[in-house]
Amino acid sequence: MDDQRPTMKDSGFWGYALRYVLMWTLAVVAVIGFSRFLNALLRRGVIFELDFPSWLPVYLIITGFLQLTLGMVGYIAFKEKRTWHLPALWIAAFFTIAFAWFERLVLWAPSQRSANHTFTIVLHLVWLLMIAFYTFESNKKELVHGPGN
Repeated sequence: MDDQRPTMKDSGFWGYALRYVLMWTLAVVAVIGFSRFLNALLRRGVIFELDFPSWLPVYLIITGFLQLTLGMVGYIAFKEKRTWHLPALWIAAFFTIAFAWFERLVLWAPSQRSANHTFTIVLHLVWLLMIAFYTFESNKKELVHGPGN
């Protein structure tokens, strides 16, 4: 790490902590995508035996790979502090949330849908609020610490 870690009393501590929380949310997105990709790839025969639609394994493999890729790219961008780490974070969050709600509301049969939408809504809103706050703080720092030209 190139950064010097701020203390609890330092004003940059919360931005520093939020950066690492968001970085680990991207790692979780990547792990979930990897799990979905690998399990769908290894168990596609079982999915066919259980009388699921024939397109389901392909859908799970593609969305799992996309989630894995977006999560890892975002994680690496955050870890290395690339200039494009904020767009990578927003794109990964958008696609993760979109996949979750598309599956929840459109793909799965009513008997397969979970009944607790409130928890998922709150979880996604908290994640988006953390991303928005981090984006705001990052942009504010760039304006204050810019070259001043």
